Amino acid sequence: MNYLKPCLNSHKPVDIVILMLGTNDLKESFHLTAEEIADGAGILVGVIKEFTQFKQGFVPKIILVSPPEIGTGIKSSPFYGSFSEDAIEVSKKFPRYYKEVAEKNGCVFLNAAEYIYPSETDSLHLTPEGHGVLAEKLADVVKNLKLK
Repeated sequence: MNYLKPCLNSHKPVDIVILMLGTNDLKESFHLTAEEIADGAGILVGVIKEFTQFKQGFVPKIILVSPPEIGTGIKSSPFYGSFSEDAIEVSKKFPRYYKEVAEKNGCVFLNAAEYIYPSETDSLHLTPEGHGVLAEKLADVVKNLKLK
């Protein structure tokens, strides 16, 4: 949150913002639901809209991406302990709540879990191939946006 405004300001004019956050908010230490995490993304969307309108005179298109699910191997992951097995089920609820936030805020919505899965290595991070697939899907979304 502290870096969002300086980042937007240093890159203006910003026509498109792609926002995919939330997986790390599933850590046990935060005790957050999927709905609360999506609402947090909604707060960031609000900051983006308000700040860019003020600083550049228009609001960019915002693509809100629901993160992929946490993999079933989380219990054998080096991150187990920070994330419990419950995080798997909670992550499956992301698309529903992120879509609601996107619709409420006039964002384009993309459910990353339809296209990508975390690596078998740690059940959290994407493989290089997963990054490629996500990039291709986002490129398709961007190509179909009507700017201004």
